[in-house]
Amino acid sequence: MVCCVAFARGAAAQTPELLGASVLALRPGGTTTITWTGANLQSPLGLWTSFGARHEFVAPAPGKDGKPAPADPKRLASKLTLAPGVPLGVGFVRVATENGFSMPFFLLVDELRLVERSGTNSTAERAQMIDLPVAVEGNTDAGRADFYQFKLKAGEGVSVEVFAARLLTKCDPRIRLLDAGGAELATADDTPGLAGDCRLRHRARADSTVILEVRDASWLGGADRRYHVRIGDFPLVSAAFPPAAKPGESVDARAFGESAEGVEGVLVRGAVAPRISGESVMLPVRFAPEKPSAFVPFRADRKSTR
Repeated sequence: MVCCVAFARGAAAQTPELLGASVLALRPGGTTTITWTGANLQSPLGLWTSFGARHEFVAPAPGKDGKPAPADPKRLASKLTLAPGVPLGVGFVRVATENGFSMPFFLLVDELRLVERSGTNSTAERAQMIDLPVAVEGNTDAGRADFYQFKLKAGEGVSVEVFAARLLTKCDPRIRLLDAGGAELATADDTPGLAGDCRLRHRARADSTVILEVRDASWLGGADRRYHVRIGDFPLVSAAFPPAAKPGESVDARAFGESAEGVEGVLVRGAVAPRISGESVMLPVRFAPEKPSAFVPFRADRKSTR
């Protein structure tokens, strides 16, 4: 589904560019104010999204003299409102001006509450406290890692998954879980099938404080090395079986993926394929209704025999 379409008029050389955003994720049913950075962003006509959304541009704050601020070609603010039922997963946004459309800028539609890194969490001793389930965002700094801490009860499981490469940021993420004494519990880097991103799963043997370390694998940093990390008790899934159904058909599917717990598959009841053959949707996959979800692609294929 698309919305907020504005048609480009003319084919001038100064096409708009979206190079960065103040957040990398949007929540279904919520409104998010985003500051976009890039080039040739003055006089925008509209936004095109690959997911259901309403948008409005936010005018710059007036200057000290009370007069409207001049348009900034490198900066643009907008509000995006998502319907409650928007599917989770990676989508994209394009901005339109009189000179054309920008290339797609990738965002994640994520149900998890979002917090930003504190900026003072550069050591395990100063790890930022977070409550699960949650998503955290930040950017890596050269030569340092970011640390987050959370509590687990005995027997409680937690999954950690980083979205960076899949959102086309320059961050090459690596993650570790540590205990309160600094001993390594689990680590992940370049998980197969995640295009350079990584994820892991851990189960606590006792009530404990767990520390998450997030860094660039090469210790590089910068504003363009952004990451979005999902943390909670959700399954690590990669694919659904059957992977497709006839357009509009509803089937029971099973989601599969690696897991430290040996989980072989999670049943998804009533998975509904898109109505157009060749299109995909993301299926939410949960251990239980009250748990946060993971998501896997499910395709419509008129030739599907299941």
